[in-house]
Amino acid sequence: MEAKTPLVTVEAVRAAAEALSATGRKVSVRAVIAELGGGSPNTVLAHLKSWRATQPEVANATPVMIDARILQILREQVAASEEKALAGAAARVAEIEEDNAAIAEEVMKLQGELLQRDAALEAVRTECDKAIANAAEQVREARAEAARERAAAVATHDALAVAQARLEELPSLKDEIDNLRAELATEGAARAAAEQAAAVARATQEAEGKALAKTEKDLTAAHAELEKRQAYIYGLTDEIHKRQDLVYEINAKLTIAEEQLRAAQEELAGGGADARAIARLEEARRQAVQQGASEAHLQRIDAHIEARKQLMVARREIWVPTEPDAQQPAGKAKPAK
Repeated sequence: MEAKTPLVTVEAVRAAAEALSATGRKVSVRAVIAELGGGSPNTVLAHLKSWRATQPEVANATPVMIDARILQILREQVAASEEKALAGAAARVAEIEEDNAAIAEEVMKLQGELLQRDAALEAVRTECDKAIANAAEQVREARAEAARERAAAVATHDALAVAQARLEELPSLKDEIDNLRAELATEGAARAAAEQAAAVARATQEAEGKALAKTEKDLTAAHAELEKRQAYIYGLTDEIHKRQDLVYEINAKLTIAEEQLRAAQEELAGGGADARAIARLEEARRQAVQQGASEAHLQRIDAHIEARKQLMVARREIWVPTEPDAQQPAGKAKPAK
């Protein structure tokens, strides 16, 4: 029989993801499964992760020294980069949430199957216990009946011996001997029937013993499968936690990006925008510390704060007002010559 080619492969998942991305649709576990026409969410997720690792991502902002000559160009580039980063991060968060929903559905389905398997195993175990008890009772009854028949046969044999002795002495006892022989024949037939019943009971016990051994083997295999499924569920749970941590980190990056965008917009307005931007970044860092953000995330915020301070110092050094300009309005510095 020709082997069936598996539906979900690395190549198939990557091709489906490329097709979804080319048409502007979201690349998620459910979307890939719909594109392929079926497949396990867990397998699709593993292949989809390898495909996403090969896709370019928006690089994190790094602190730089800003030259006043290219300030206008830098502002335009920052605004465009921030909009693109926000759009990409929001799409990524939506994809991760949809993937988490698909994994949660798979976990619930597996848990239901495990509960059904446990109930079936318990029912099989109960039936086996009943069969063993019935077989043991039949064997006990057969053995007791065989013992009674053997005792009756011994008694009949002794009576026949006595009758034969009396027959040798008294020919008139011939009829009594014949009767005893007939009773002996009847008891012999009954004993044979009892022995046959005992043999049938032994055969039944052996068959039930074999069935019990097979059932125990099936129970062992079922327990192994149960442990495997539980380990798989634990793995899925860990994956969900990791993805929740990733969503948290992306949300933190969105917060920083929004702060940077507001800071860039306020730079265009002039005045005390630098000081307010530094204050907002310091407040964002304080909240990130309270929420348990990673050290790398805090270092990125510190880099933005330091860059903002350097920009403010550079602007003050270039635009220090002279004595005749002391009456100029605040936030309007004299242009450098």
